[in-house]
Amino acid sequence: MSRVWTLTKIFLKTSNNFSKDNKKTKLSPMISMVFLVGILIFALGIPFGTLVSKLYDGFSKVGQEGIILGIILLMASIVVFVFGIIYVMGTFYFSKDIEYLLPLPLKPYEITLGKFSTVLIYEYLTELVVLLIPIIVYGVKSGAGILYWIFSLIIFIFLPVFPLVAAALINMIIMSFTNIGKHKEKLRIIGGILAIFSGVFINIAISGMGAEASNDPNSLVQTLMEGNNSLVSVVTKAMPTAKIASMALVNNGTSKGLINIGLFLIITALAVGVFIFIANSLYFKGVLGSSEVASRRKKLTSAEFNKSTRENSILFSYVIKELKILFRTPAYLVNCVITNFMWPIFLLIPFLTKGEAFSEVMKYSKGAMTDEVVVIVLIVIVNAIFFISSSNAIAATSISREGSNAFFMKYIPISYKDQLLAKSLSGSILSAINIVFLSIFLIVLGAPIKLIISFIVIGVMANLACNLICIMVDLTKPKLKWDNEQMAVKQNFRSFIATMICLAIAGAGGYLLIKVDLGFILSMVALFVEFGAIILGMLYFIDKKAIKYFDRIS
Repeated sequence: MSRVWTLTKIFLKTSNNFSKDNKKTKLSPMISMVFLVGILIFALGIPFGTLVSKLYDGFSKVGQEGIILGIILLMASIVVFVFGIIYVMGTFYFSKDIEYLLPLPLKPYEITLGKFSTVLIYEYLTELVVLLIPIIVYGVKSGAGILYWIFSLIIFIFLPVFPLVAAALINMIIMSFTNIGKHKEKLRIIGGILAIFSGVFINIAISGMGAEASNDPNSLVQTLMEGNNSLVSVVTKAMPTAKIASMALVNNGTSKGLINIGLFLIITALAVGVFIFIANSLYFKGVLGSSEVASRRKKLTSAEFNKSTRENSILFSYVIKELKILFRTPAYLVNCVITNFMWPIFLLIPFLTKGEAFSEVMKYSKGAMTDEVVVIVLIVIVNAIFFISSSNAIAATSISREGSNAFFMKYIPISYKDQLLAKSLSGSILSAINIVFLSIFLIVLGAPIKLIISFIVIGVMANLACNLICIMVDLTKPKLKWDNEQMAVKQNFRSFIATMICLAIAGAGGYLLIKVDLGFILSMVALFVEFGAIILGMLYFIDKKAIKYFDRIS
């Protein structure tokens, strides 16, 4: 295991985003990461924790407060699972270190365990944001004893293991069939996308097993009214370990809780054993020849040539150019584009797997949808849009991705303003996918119409404001020296800074609104003014100050 630990430390050093740039900023990777998590908890965790507190008050009246833990743990597991698919694909199959590792006398399971541990460590950061505040709020509200906090620590450490193993195995199985023919790189991208949808299908199929009791709405209502946290096992069937962990926390002071925590640890250990066995058999099959690429020539017809050279507006053409590069470059597709499609999957999995149960929960929650709760929900999802728009690194690395060709931006007959707006719009367009899905999701769940309309308006403004901030952060000091596209997006400290600025703005605004409690109308006006001012300020900055930063590019 010493080799595994050594590899893990190497992977952490070579893959973390702050490995080079933070020498100039005098921030260690650990301090930078702690700072990141702190801002994330402030921007997302505190509003989420406030919402959990309000929901606890409502569900505790009918003895169903445990359902909050079930939903939170299920959500955390799904986040780890879906993001795990994309992280494993990038770390295991698209990382450049593979070319140097394969000739070494290392066994497949040693490489994969090292990479698995690296991904797991970063998943803990996600878990901190999703789980930390809600679990603390639930424990305080319920007056939990010492066993609750011990179980919470154990669950926090081991909860990501099972979904991450499942994500890794799906990738390995699919990728083992992509190492054929001359188009290996394209096949791997297709295989990764297929792995995502396979993961969703498998999740839905698993959750459907033994769901007879949840198919009858009358049965769900009866279960709800039974109290004693009877709905916990219903809403968590989509992820077995989430169900067992929820039951362990809910019953922490009884023998049932001890049995469940023991079963949770046994399943986790078995999952790791299965991972090692399969990785030793499949990993090399899927990763050999990963650096091979194929090219093709195509002779354009006169009609195709005319179509390709048809005149369009400058801004539109530049946006299309940016989007084509994002989709055609594997590193950008994996790290920037596909992540935008992860969040809708988080929404779809619980709804598709236990639609009846969640419908009943939503019907019951509508009674608690006061103006105060609506404002909190809006702040949470708008801050989430801010996080998604900044963390996908599309706008935050748009100048850096030009690399050594960045000087070309100074010579093409397009104004700096139009170039920056086009790059911002390319990020806004892809990030807007989440606004569309969230809006549809709110409509399907029967959320108040004022919440839906407010979210669409404020969400679009927040998305654009965030992308404008990100591109200006990247412009001030872009990372133009890199050896491969992966470095431009994965080892770019400017992306980290942009995310921090966006989350600080979103978190501060949301925190003040919750504390001041202006009411629904004034809160909407405040959010509208906040994001409107940011957009106008960034546009002014682009128009008046951008040329100074472009002059530094050489």
